[in-house]
Amino acid sequence: MHGLQTVYLAEEPSDRRRHNALPGRRIMSALLVVVLCGGARAGDRVDPTTARKSDGMCWYNVAALGVEGRGWDDTEVFYDRLPARAKAGVRPPVWSLSRNSAGMCLRFVTDATAIHTRWALRSRNLAMPHMPATGVSGVDLYVKGSDARWNWLSVGRPQQFPTNTVRLVGGLTDGKREYRLYLPLYNGVTSVELGLPEKASLWQANAYPPKRRKPIVFYGTSITHGACASRPGMAHPAILGRWLDHPVINLGFSGNGTMDLPVAELLAELDPSVYVIDCLPNMNGKQVRERAELFVALLRKQRPDTPILLVEDRTYSNSAFLPSLRSRHAYSRAELRKAYFRMKEKGVKDLHYLPGSHLLGDSIDNEATVDNSHPTDLGFMRQAEAFRQVLQPLLPGAADKDRLAKEWRRTGPDVAVYLPRGVQDEDNEHFLVFEAPKSDELLAMWNQSSVEGRGDNRAVLARSMDGVRWSEPVILAGSGPGRNERQANWPFPVVAKTGRLYCFFTRELEVYDNNRQGSGALGCIWSDDNGYAWKKGPDIPMPRNRFDNPDTSKPRNWIVWQKPIRDSKGRWIVGYTQCTSYAVRKKVSPYWVHTESRCAFMRFDNIDEGPASQDLKITWLPTDREGLEVPDRVFPEISVAQEPSLVLLPDGRLFCVMRTMDGHIWHSVSSDDGATWRAPEMLRYRDDGEGVKQPLAPCPIYALADGRFLLVFHNNDGTLGKASQWKKKWRGNEANFIRHPAYIAVGTFKADAHQPIWFDAPKKLLDTGGVPIGPKGTAEVATYTSLTEWHGKRTLWYPDRKYFLLGKTITDQMLE
Repeated sequence: MHGLQTVYLAEEPSDRRRHNALPGRRIMSALLVVVLCGGARAGDRVDPTTARKSDGMCWYNVAALGVEGRGWDDTEVFYDRLPARAKAGVRPPVWSLSRNSAGMCLRFVTDATAIHTRWALRSRNLAMPHMPATGVSGVDLYVKGSDARWNWLSVGRPQQFPTNTVRLVGGLTDGKREYRLYLPLYNGVTSVELGLPEKASLWQANAYPPKRRKPIVFYGTSITHGACASRPGMAHPAILGRWLDHPVINLGFSGNGTMDLPVAELLAELDPSVYVIDCLPNMNGKQVRERAELFVALLRKQRPDTPILLVEDRTYSNSAFLPSLRSRHAYSRAELRKAYFRMKEKGVKDLHYLPGSHLLGDSIDNEATVDNSHPTDLGFMRQAEAFRQVLQPLLPGAADKDRLAKEWRRTGPDVAVYLPRGVQDEDNEHFLVFEAPKSDELLAMWNQSSVEGRGDNRAVLARSMDGVRWSEPVILAGSGPGRNERQANWPFPVVAKTGRLYCFFTRELEVYDNNRQGSGALGCIWSDDNGYAWKKGPDIPMPRNRFDNPDTSKPRNWIVWQKPIRDSKGRWIVGYTQCTSYAVRKKVSPYWVHTESRCAFMRFDNIDEGPASQDLKITWLPTDREGLEVPDRVFPEISVAQEPSLVLLPDGRLFCVMRTMDGHIWHSVSSDDGATWRAPEMLRYRDDGEGVKQPLAPCPIYALADGRFLLVFHNNDGTLGKASQWKKKWRGNEANFIRHPAYIAVGTFKADAHQPIWFDAPKKLLDTGGVPIGPKGTAEVATYTSLTEWHGKRTLWYPDRKYFLLGKTITDQMLE
């Protein structure tokens, strides 16, 4: 009855009759059912006299303790996933599959040193050919550690039908801990008992905060159902429940997640935090076209304010070699995207979209499935991470959403250029503002995506006539909702004297080297009408060196992150980072901060003449070496020198600062327009002075119109509070919490000094307070900034937590 490979391609004629015959709907609070069904109250000690005693053990009826993951209390059997009245309304396969206990778990607290369980199964089929018995019919135990993280502890292996009794774990150290016991994914249960030693105490787990922890409801296919997880706790809805600290309701129906309207009416009875509709693997484009909008309309009728997340199908792991599978993806995804945009145009609110191309980490490898379709545990972990990035911002209650809407003011900006709308636009960075070539306007070019690393980077452009009110951004190149184009990563502008506006970027190719967003060709588009219409030219050749992959079919690993400046002869020059190919040097650390890299430069020799991209003449610098290098403090055998920022000194020399893995900014000086450079040295506030502290984070320097210089940096050596880039074992992206606050220091040119710019004491400018937001959950500020002096106003343009794009006026008083 599991039918993992079955796809119902058309609505059966009787489906509409079943829909009309669905018994009277009963609206109820899913939260009460999910958390509090049963006799004990949350947080209370369970009376041991309610247990059945046998051989020194107390056996507690799990149904009486409160089972998470149940949407209805009027079920035929306690552990069914749909109410008994649904039997007459849904298709028979859906009803049959709803008898599985997928997604249900018991949360409890005990001081027991041993934990047993006994469960009675509904089906004799303990396993499937491609899914083990531990996942199909087993139980799974997790424990919450002292760090509040959930840790796997033990699995209950089913050995027979119908009843299995297992000691899950013994020999636990003394202490009161919280546990989760997950029930079988692809089998049903008629009874479940928890066995503890007689002397042990049992408590209900604390209830979730009211309203803030309403369940996440997942409706979908066999993948949502849990195929082919090795254990019940490894299905992605269960993983997300642990990661997000939310109850979940799993309504995956293997082979039968087809947006049936009777199911929509049942879902509308629930009151979740968010609906996740993940049906594309079971649907073709025609079904999507016919059902998607009707399905959402039924939910919206009863739940007008509940966020709805539409999810594309995961990419078949072998589809790169099978055109028929790629065509299937393209057809169904196109129809779902069309439906999504139609609904957005009609004003359907709080509707969100998750592309499917990277749900299984396709940019890494194709080894995340059992059979090209159903995830392994690796696949489920990757899928959970993709879901988390989108779900996390949707989960707070109304008060939290209001807080997020106000959060952009935290750093005290004077201008808001862009605040995310929640339509795959929640990562905004590499924020470069510049004067328009043919009008008295400011233009802003930046890198936008759903979240950094997701694989949908694009170059976007917005414009402003007054520097305060900004247009909606338009996509110039790259990926994004409704676009079938590879990524355009890290765009930067160049304005020619002819008025032609160029946009250069790291263009993703069919093949890549280290990673998709930092590996690619030098792409180029240009505009002759002030950035409205754009022409695309061929990629620009880049010379290779010994740090590139020996396989010349693999592109270079490089990015530019700042606007170019003009050198002493008036030519545009810009710095870039080159990362060493992993084929040349294997990773020395699992953490990205230890990526071998060096700084180099490209000079546009004839761009002021306005040539097409194929006629551009570029000089690659320096000429005496492959780049500027700075030893990594932890791994001195490699260089970590990245994201160079340039200014032209009054005497015609170039001054460059760069981020390093040393705990300080480093700098270098060139007397011949970048052809050769002095050996890099630590940046100091003055000759023989204190070094300028900086984590591995951008540290731009800007030449001001009054002859001074402005350095923007974070003024710590890579450790801030509990976060540190120097940890041997990271518990998340430590860089997210060391790149704040942002400081400024004013620099003065010293012609006779060894270091030709000396800096005043740092002043704090922007502070997030360490509060993370956005899909990355980062607290960083002022990474990848730009500066303009326009109409008498000096403005630092900065990303706030790679989420908001803002502007801060830098007054003369601030620079005193």
